[in-house]
Amino acid sequence: MNLRMSEKKLDLIYKFEGSVVDKGINVFELAPILLSLGYLIKEGHNTLNPTGREISINVKPFEKGSFVVDILLFATNHSQQILDFVDGADVAISQVKETLEWIGLISAPSGVTLLELIRRLKEPPKTVEQIAPNEYRYTGGNNISITVNGNVNKLYQNPVIQQNLPRAYEDLFEKTGVDVVRSYLKDKSNETEVLVTKEDSSAFAAYANADLTLTSEFDETEFTASLNPKRGSYEGEGRNWSFRFGGSPDSVITATVKDRVFLDKIERGEIKLHYRDLLKARLRMRQEIRDQQVSSAIYEILEVTEYRPVSSEPRQGSLLS
Repeated sequence: MNLRMSEKKLDLIYKFEGSVVDKGINVFELAPILLSLGYLIKEGHNTLNPTGREISINVKPFEKGSFVVDILLFATNHSQQILDFVDGADVAISQVKETLEWIGLISAPSGVTLLELIRRLKEPPKTVEQIAPNEYRYTGGNNISITVNGNVNKLYQNPVIQQNLPRAYEDLFEKTGVDVVRSYLKDKSNETEVLVTKEDSSAFAAYANADLTLTSEFDETEFTASLNPKRGSYEGEGRNWSFRFGGSPDSVITATVKDRVFLDKIERGEIKLHYRDLLKARLRMRQEIRDQQVSSAIYEILEVTEYRPVSSEPRQGSLLS
């Protein structure tokens, strides 16, 4: 016997506004939209909580032009799983609520939600870059840049969500004549309500056609190395330095020097670099990975830990420009 804990559920209100509500909505147009909303919630939950509790979703009329979306926790008939279910139900409910927040079906306490991202971009992003372990930057038209966390990126990049979210909103506006959709938790409308209007239809259509292969991720590695300087700046600028790295004349890297103490000594003339000087330094190597392709590495000199000038022979062959 399956266990459904009706007291362990969330009630999401999905409310329509517009003149069409009074006239009635064609059931054959409305049914696929409500089904897509269910798929959106379920896939969002599975994406953000892959080891979490299963959920089931029921939809029923609530008020005129409104539907209550019951999101119930689910457990199988195995006794131990039932016990685990009862013990962990509050945690699971919290996870479902957070899923609704990250999707944007209810208001989130902080951070950009999936719905916000889509509505602010207005069109498919030009680039998607991972800028930190749990941060992604979406860049759209007019160079608008929006930073989201990893949860929103996972939702945006999920093809099931890409298929169903526009159906739950764009189809609702375009096929039924609804002008406004409000969604909120039952009995908590003031704290949780989110409003979406027909003006957002084009943004949802753009998301439906967005390229989900744009995401760039970055691998970063820090290490120490011995370097011979090749080219730099006597004014203490950190960009576009180059170093021989690895003992071969052809092994040259271009790097940005981040060590301000070292750069200040260059600017004051305390260090006059020669191509035979030896630097020991702590470096960061950063590589972009996009669509399984690895770009060339970007190097930064984080700290020059040791400087060994060449012997006191005449300083010829200056590397400074």
